[in-house]
Parts: sequence; C-alpha cells; structure tokens
Amino acid sequence: MAKDENDSQVDENEMEKRLITSSQKVKQEDIDKIIDKTNEIFQRLGGDSFKKLVEDIRLLIFLLKDYRKGNYEEVPWSSIAAVIVALLYVLNPFDVIPDVIPVIGFLDDAAMVGICLTMINSDFQKYKEWKKSGLRIVVK
Repeated sequence: MAKDENDSQVDENEMEKRLITSSQKVKQEDIDKIIDKTNEIFQRLGGDSFKKLVEDIRLLIFLLKDYRKGNYEEVPWSSIAAVIVALLYVLNPFDVIPDVIPVIGFLDDAAMVGICLTMINSDFQKYKEWKKSGLRIVVK
C-alpha cells in the first residue's frame, strides 16, 4: 500500500516538474489556443464527476480571456503560463493516462489542473475576488 502512495506521489512530482518546465516555454499566442478550444475542454470533462474541476477550469479560461483583453493584468505571467500548460495538458488525448479510458483517463488531467491551482492559488483567489466584485479595468 505504501508503495502505491509513493508511486502516486512520484507521478504528482513529475507532473509538477512538467508544468513548471513547460510553463517556461509558453508564449502569449498560446492563450488564443486555449480560448479557441474552450468547448473541446468542457466536452472532454463533461459529467458530474468533474463538476468542481469544470467550474475551476471555466474561471481559469475567464482569467485568460480577461488577461488577453487587458481587463485584468494583476497576475504574473508565470501564473498565466501555468494555466495555459495545464489546459493544454487537458486537451492532449495522449497524456500520462490516455483519455480514451472512461473516467480514469481524466484523473491525470484533474491532477494537472489541481497542481496548477495549488501553484497559482493566491493569484487565482485574487482573480476570483476581482471577478466577484464586477470591477472592470478600462483599457484605452
């Protein structure tokens, strides 16, 4: 039993390393890739099993949209890059656990998004508060 727990910890550590390494290669244009594939992301994660994850992903996509439009820039690029990498991972059908395996195939996707949310937690919480407040920054 302990071996399985250690194995999953290694997987999470590897996923975190992948997220950090890949985040360093992200470009501004990658935001468009995610936004263009929003529907595909939600189709992949449909169902009640991932309801909380879908809500978080929806907010992450809004964060990318608000950042791209210049409505919300109070987030470091490193957090934006981590979001992009995590969502690109969700879109990749050939990740650690292939998505063709029902439910189980999305566990690694959920883990990657969870790792991302942990990494950017304070920035994400600030964004959620900003979003709730209804404030909009006017860009001239």
